Amino acid sequence: MIQKIHVKNQILKSMDSLLKMEKCCGIFRFRKVNGHLVPIGRKLIAFMLIPRYLIIISFIISLCIDNSLQIKSADIETISNFVHDSLNIVLVIEGALSITMFMWFLQENTILLNKLSNIDISLNIFGNSAFYYKARKYNRSFIFIYLTMYVVSYIFYFVLEEDFISTFEMLFLPIDCGCHYNTCAFYIYIKMLIDRLDILNKHLTNIIYFESANLFDFIKTHKNIDISGFKKNYLDYIIPETNNKIRRLSVAFIQIGEAHQLINEIFNFHIVATVLYTFINTIALLWIFIMYYTNTSKINKVLDIVIQCWFEVSNIALISFICEDLRFKRYNTKILLNEIVMNYKLPKNMRIQAKELLELVAMWPLRVTAYNLFLIDTKLLLNFISISTTYLIIVLQFN
Repeated sequence: MIQKIHVKNQILKSMDSLLKMEKCCGIFRFRKVNGHLVPIGRKLIAFMLIPRYLIIISFIISLCIDNSLQIKSADIETISNFVHDSLNIVLVIEGALSITMFMWFLQENTILLNKLSNIDISLNIFGNSAFYYKARKYNRSFIFIYLTMYVVSYIFYFVLEEDFISTFEMLFLPIDCGCHYNTCAFYIYIKMLIDRLDILNKHLTNIIYFESANLFDFIKTHKNIDISGFKKNYLDYIIPETNNKIRRLSVAFIQIGEAHQLINEIFNFHIVATVLYTFINTIALLWIFIMYYTNTSKINKVLDIVIQCWFEVSNIALISFICEDLRFKRYNTKILLNEIVMNYKLPKNMRIQAKELLELVAMWPLRVTAYNLFLIDTKLLLNFISISTTYLIIVLQFN
């Protein structure tokens, strides 16, 4: 139990930058009580929900009072403002539904951290502080780069926008920031699975190299041996139980599959909302972009739209590439297991265990889907760009 709490603390420390930024946006995934992770209480739930819904209700009332959605003339500025208000409505709907769905999966967030700690114990990672330090450093760098891009895109928007920035647009920042940081959270959780799957692959590489050379026992009894000439230097990831090491890896892979399933369930709605909002946003902005580009000389408006489109599409690219990377790591696992199964120099029991693990890998494809409607991979990004390009060509033809 003490070991498991220590592992959880290490995992939480590795993702502290994400948790801090989420707290700044008013998002709380879990809380600690006597060293144990539990779902957040009613006070934190109220703190998350009430301010957001007050902003949303106030915005809708202001739209109804001002009749902002009525197009009184057909000039570019009026149409642009109409599209802008419509996109804000889509944003607040996404924000309201996202935070509601987030509340639905509060328990799953704590279960996911427990799964990750079990994976680390199964893979013998918990004693390797360098692994967690590297993960923490990577996550901090990623959050810093993403936050910088997000802030820069808004700075360009505020600088290039000639019209007055309303109070509601300033209040939308926490809602918009929360939606975008869900993308960050999804990316980091999938990256954590990739790192652990990579460690599992290193265990398999050890088996292929060290076991076939009968070096396991020698290395275990000579800890200070100089291994600089060895092909693979993964001694930190040698599992002590040499007879059933692959069976232990099978348990770890099942836990990785279950953690992946939990991540998919938690972020299902967010993935769909992100894809839909980005598509609607991109289509609307491309239309306004063509209107400004062909009919006016306002370069600042054109530049503002280009930056907004680029940032929103980059979110789709982010989740597409990280999901593709997870599938690639799983493919590497299959290759390594096939090599063990076909290596007749290895003990028969070990090859049988490898075959069992290979069947488990086939059972867990580790594919991220959006409610089983479509896969999240690079094909999604290519299809998104293809549809947007086709739409742009059609709009240009009509203009």
